[in-house]
Amino acid sequence: MGVFQIESPAMRGLLRTMKARTLEEVAQALALIRPGAAEYGSKELFVRRLRGEEKIQYAHPALKKILGDSLAFCIFQEQVMQISQTLGSMSLAEADLVRRASAKFSRPE
Repeated sequence: MGVFQIESPAMRGLLRTMKARTLEEVAQALALIRPGAAEYGSKELFVRRLRGEEKIQYAHPALKKILGDSLAFCIFQEQVMQISQTLGSMSLAEADLVRRASAKFSRPE
């Protein structure tokens, strides 16, 4: 306790469900608990994949290297940039523009 991002009941529950043991797993949980990911059911699907209950599928073979550690989920902004560079043949600057645009995107109500 004492780490504000981790002490909420929802976050502690997710960490227990994931059986998180590493800093990488805590970072994944932090990304998954954010409103966007939670809104789309990503948290539940991630846990099912983590437990081996859901098959991991990649939309493109090149994504396995980028999204392998996050079970085919794009949960970090850096992954958006890597995907843009790899699949879109973009420069780092162009990929950063995609990252910024995707961070500002909100679903219409």
